[in-house]
Amino acid sequence: MDQQEVSQQPMQDPVMNNVMPEPAKSSKVWMIMAILAIVALIGVTVFGYYKHSQYRTLVGNLGAQINGLQNQVKSLEIQLTAAQAKSPTAATAQTDTQQIISATQNYALATNTAVKSASVTITVIEGSNALVTVTPTPAQTNYSNIFALKKQNGIWLVVYTGTVKPTVAEAAILGLPNTTQFHQ
Repeated sequence: MDQQEVSQQPMQDPVMNNVMPEPAKSSKVWMIMAILAIVALIGVTVFGYYKHSQYRTLVGNLGAQINGLQNQVKSLEIQLTAAQAKSPTAATAQTDTQQIISATQNYALATNTAVKSASVTITVIEGSNALVTVTPTPAQTNYSNIFALKKQNGIWLVVYTGTVKPTVAEAAILGLPNTTQFHQ
């Protein structure tokens, strides 16, 4: 009889004995993925803002450089116009010294409205190059009082202004003589 009793009992499934289901892990994975996506989006946004700020700064600096160059072109045009306004006979009648003083004074007055007059002292004239010192009236602080001029087509033009003589590299670029009289 023992065999009959054993066979009549239903077999129990071992999986059915484990009543507690495991919690779903996929919802945690999706939560982590969402947080990582948000962090990445914030990072890309901050990086984009930083690059945009750099770009705006660069554009502003380039704009300032362009304005400076445009002002320099205007001043050279003023010098050229003033020199061309004089009759050719008057220009030939003037000596180089007179032309250098006149060109320097015209430039000093045209580029700085605070200057009412300018006293010019010629430091050196060598060929078609000259170096002068300018003393403005009224006195100006941080005034670029060292001027270098070149004679082009019979007209003296200011090619450099500064508080000190041009460097050797600047003098070479401007075509000034390679002597200590024309550079630092």
